[in-house]
Amino acid sequence: MENRKKWILVITILLVVFIGMILVFNPKKENGNTQLSKEETSEENLEKLEKVNVSDYHLVTYEQSANTNSFIKSLEVKAVKNGKIKFVIGSIDSDSMIHERTSFEIDCKEGENTVDLLEQRHLLKQGEYLFMDIYGQDVLYTKNGKTAKSLVQIQSNQTAGKMPIVQSDFILPFQYTLSKVKEYNALVIGNDITTKDGKNGLAATDEAHDYYALTKTRLENTFPNLNINRINAKAWEQSNQLQMQKDWLAQNIKKDVLQNLDLVLFQLGDNFQQEDFETSVTELVQWIRQISPNAEMIWIGLWDMNEKIFNRLPSFCERLGIEFINISDLAVPEYQSLATENTNLNFTEVFYPNNEAMQIISNRIIETLKFEF
Repeated sequence: MENRKKWILVITILLVVFIGMILVFNPKKENGNTQLSKEETSEENLEKLEKVNVSDYHLVTYEQSANTNSFIKSLEVKAVKNGKIKFVIGSIDSDSMIHERTSFEIDCKEGENTVDLLEQRHLLKQGEYLFMDIYGQDVLYTKNGKTAKSLVQIQSNQTAGKMPIVQSDFILPFQYTLSKVKEYNALVIGNDITTKDGKNGLAATDEAHDYYALTKTRLENTFPNLNINRINAKAWEQSNQLQMQKDWLAQNIKKDVLQNLDLVLFQLGDNFQQEDFETSVTELVQWIRQISPNAEMIWIGLWDMNEKIFNRLPSFCERLGIEFINISDLAVPEYQSLATENTNLNFTEVFYPNNEAMQIISNRIIETLKFEF
């Protein structure tokens, strides 16, 4: 009996030692410390960093891009002084040049700043980077001689007006977490090419072949929880008074439809009656951005050529932060299909995009979005 007690005691001690060794050599991982994991986060803890003064540095980022389509969940910024700090979302090409897709600003106080951004729906697409513009802050960091994998843009490296981004060992003054996109919301506002009487756009042979349906299918392959709607705004185009257009917006594009939009496609301009189309477009864009300020916007045009508008539309879209897709080259017999329009019992024959043209329009939208489909 005495020997049995001794063996039980020995076995108990051995089990305690074994469990202790497991805890020592396999510590529990804390959530959010792995760069760009499921609840993705950027690199380095910003505490106890050694300050390094730099000059002529502009955009900086971590070397790893987002590995899935994600929204920025939270952002921590170490600021050396009060003020607004610009952040850029974009990609890096094979020549190490940054291509900015969108940007936003954070109002920071001196010291540590933590901002919850999830509700703002800043989308970081797969393969894209989040850049911080440190120009004016002019500080980067090291930590006990430890190096980090980062990328920096330095004005002194500028060649022929271009500023490539280069590798760096600096620790950056920001970190962020990402949350994988679970739901993607899109709105398409167009004329009869987009939707006719709530059905497919003219003149696709059926709903499956219009550019809206084709684009929707491609987006659903990336975002299973896709919410997408389309609105016929031909009446908005044809309104010849700004107030009439404002009234139409209030009656036909309700604010609940504009909540949490990630993408807006405009297929408009063919029927403009308003002389000051730039004011009209600005009103339309502002109507949407007051509800969904960070939605990506793309303008598709023009099918029916109006040179006065078309010659100014691309640059105007650029000023508004809207990508422009030119489809004027498709308005040729090869890509046209005849349709009949009934306006107050007046029947007219007009040409619209055929199935092939609709496919090309959809392809151009997908190429512009730059998702990893």
